Amino acid sequence: MIHEHFLRFRNKVLFPPPLPLILLLVLVIFFFKLHLLMMDSDEMTPTKTTPTLIFLCVMAVMGGFPIGYFTTIISGAMLIIQSQFLLDDQWLQIIVSTTVAAAAIFALLGGWFNQRIGRKKVILVSCLFYIIGCIVISVATNKEAIVAGRFLHGIAIGLSSCTIPPYLAECVPTNIRGRLLIMFPVLIALGQWAACIFAASLSYLRDKNCSWRIMFGIGGIPVLIKLFGFPFMPESPRWLVSKGYIDEAFKVLKSIYGKTDKGIAMAQMNINSMTEVDHAEESHTRKRECMLFKLLRNRASRKALIVGCALQIFQQLSAVNVVMQEKYYYNNDDFSFVIVNFFN
Repeated sequence: MIHEHFLRFRNKVLFPPPLPLILLLVLVIFFFKLHLLMMDSDEMTPTKTTPTLIFLCVMAVMGGFPIGYFTTIISGAMLIIQSQFLLDDQWLQIIVSTTVAAAAIFALLGGWFNQRIGRKKVILVSCLFYIIGCIVISVATNKEAIVAGRFLHGIAIGLSSCTIPPYLAECVPTNIRGRLLIMFPVLIALGQWAACIFAASLSYLRDKNCSWRIMFGIGGIPVLIKLFGFPFMPESPRWLVSKGYIDEAFKVLKSIYGKTDKGIAMAQMNINSMTEVDHAEESHTRKRECMLFKLLRNRASRKALIVGCALQIFQQLSAVNVVMQEKYYYNNDDFSFVIVNFFN
């Protein structure tokens, strides 16, 4: 019954739901959640909610949205792309898997880029790849161009997924670090859900040639916001310390913790801690001792590493990506697609 009412309503709608209202609702929910996280900080390590801290958290956590969006939107768009370009199963697999393959490769290379040019620059570069990928796919006239755009999106996903969490962890205060890091996968899931909504709505536009192009173009909106806002963000203080820019790192931490006496004291304490860690890493490098082996020898660190890796492994073994990306093989019902991904 619910499905029949939905189809009757949807067939009357020629355009998708108003995008600004949806984005406004998402932003309101996000800012409310962020405010609760800030207010619920540990009293033992008080943190003044500075504008820099709020802006930094919003800009960084927003990076999770396009990761979820562009890994999911292909499922809805592929139904139209397949009929328009007369694609066989082999090309369908290439278009879908190109992004995953590129993301895997550049996620492995991301650590090297982070150390060489800094977290902030890597995040900005990933935004450029997102935008260029959206443009390439939106104006694509053949299947090769779609593959190229998907490859660019894979580069962006790989770089941002391995850069944003460390950037947040190195910038935000310890008493809210864990709770803010949780917001990153939440935004990934929100991007997946938004992709399902837009795919279901836009697939019923009369102009099929435009509908799938709009699907990819919409995902570039939050990336544009991030691209224009992130240049005003500070570089990771941890990276600055590792490169010897102690004074700049201290200025960054003061802007994050606040310029009160407590904020300055916490900034100095973090600088001292980062300097000690940096010296320890240099010592291990000179001794040619692998940090991973030292980490495994520590019982507490070993448990944390095993739990963290196990959670990621079981998340992939749950096959949620199969549900999201292989939908066009099994079911052409966009409404069911939305419901399944809502509970995911």
